[in-house]
Order: sequence, then structure tokens, then C-alpha cells
Amino acid sequence: MHNDALSFLGTDINKTLSFDPLSRAETITGKSYKTDKETESIGVALAIGWINDIEKFSECDFQAPYKCEIVHGLSLIPPVGMITGWLNVGI
Repeated sequence: MHNDALSFLGTDINKTLSFDPLSRAETITGKSYKTDKETESIGVALAIGWINDIEKFSECDFQAPYKCEIVHGLSLIPPVGMITGWLNVGI
């Protein structure tokens, strides 16, 4: 039996919850954001997506149906929120 509750995910929770959109953009493109403008743009877009997600979560009505709350609540985890912050799920 595993001691770590998230070990079944095969990842470290601290790494998952860390918020570094520029590093994630570098992972996606394989280039440094310092020298590649496209990588820098992707990093900025990921950061804005996560910020959008926080705003959308705060605007949810917390009444049935809970689609907005579920999507944007789970998306407070940065890697997920960087993408879903750009989605419109019925606010």
C-alpha cells in the first residue's frame, strides 16, 4: 500500500501544483522562452488562461447544475486551469 495518496497518479503533488507557465511552454516547444518569442507567447497565454479560470470560478453561482463549479474548481490546479481558463462552460 502506498503512503502517498496521489502516488497512483505517478507524479509529485508539489510539481503538479507548481505554477510556472514559461517552464511549461519550454517543455511544449523544446525551446527557451528567453530566445524564442513563440515559446514566450505560449507561456503568457497559459498564465492568462489560469488567471481567467480563477475569475470564472469566482463568478460561478454554486447552484445546480454544477458544471461551471466542477470544471473551474478542478482547474484551480495550474496545469489544468491553464487550458480550461479559455473555455466557456456556462457562466
